[in-house]
Amino acid sequence: MNINEKLEQGLQLHKAGDIDEAQSIYSEIIKADPKNHSAYYLNSIIFFGKGLVTESLYMIEKAVSISPNNIDYLYNYSNILFQTKSFDKTIQVCNKILEISPRTHQAYQNLGASYQAQKKHQLAINAYLN
Repeated sequence: MNINEKLEQGLQLHKAGDIDEAQSIYSEIIKADPKNHSAYYLNSIIFFGKGLVTESLYMIEKAVSISPNNIDYLYNYSNILFQTKSFDKTIQVCNKILEISPRTHQAYQNLGASYQAQKKHQLAINAYLN
């Protein structure tokens, strides 16, 4: 079975709720192909769902380092950063998303929430209005 077939198998298991088996397959893919950003991204989602934020952050950072302009990866990265209260870094990532895709409303939401958490209310309002 090639990498793409393994990834598809992992996705099917993931969708079916067999999270541990899906994660095992994603980890196998990473061992076989350390540049497979999709496997890192999907592993990140699983770790986050399990409440393992540090592991999730590591995986999403790997995915983003391999595929730095992927909006989905960046958006999930901003979500994880926000959860860890890394508001400055969340703002940086949201601004990168908006440079790539200015109409990504989710990035404005995370941007506004990060400014709000920092009590930068006018910046939060501006972000929410976009």
